[in-house]
Amino acid sequence: MRPSGPKHSRRDLQTALVQVKVVTRLTRTLRELADAGSAPRTKETLALDDCLREVVADLQPVAAAKRGGLLLAESCSYRVNIAASRLRPALYHLIQFAVDSSAAGEIAVTLQKRKRTAVIRITVPLGRAEAKGISARPSALEQQRRREEQSALEQRSRLSIARRVFENARGSVGCRHDGDGLQIVAVLPLVAMAR
Repeated sequence: MRPSGPKHSRRDLQTALVQVKVVTRLTRTLRELADAGSAPRTKETLALDDCLREVVADLQPVAAAKRGGLLLAESCSYRVNIAASRLRPALYHLIQFAVDSSAAGEIAVTLQKRKRTAVIRITVPLGRAEAKGISARPSALEQQRRREEQSALEQRSRLSIARRVFENARGSVGCRHDGDGLQIVAVLPLVAMAR
């Protein structure tokens, strides 16, 4: 028989609220992933560097809270043809993925031109993550494992959303480890300027 009373009812309600938040977040992510995979109705010519600068500025406090930094190296103005409603969220997801992946240290974001493409390179230091104190109680270990799984799912979802948006704009997103860091490279074709 299950114990009843105000304490148990409150705990059951809190558990239910946590589960509702998880389902809501998952539904939002799935909807965003589905939207990213469909072709946008309208595309426009946008200044990639302006959008990138705004996203970096928005995420600098988040990076600083993780004892790191987020630096946008000087970049030139490059024009790309993409839906404005998709570019900013895709850049946000890429850089948020970098911030979440970094243990500490400065994340460098650069924008360069390579042939007829704009290349965004995000360099993420991966130093050693600090060990967090975890209680030896099985329920605490299980909760920690669930949080880590949820975090890993959210990171993969962010990267998948950004990758789909860039691929729909005839670009690409790739990641690779090199030594102590992670390199995230996103490429978009530049707009051909009339002569």
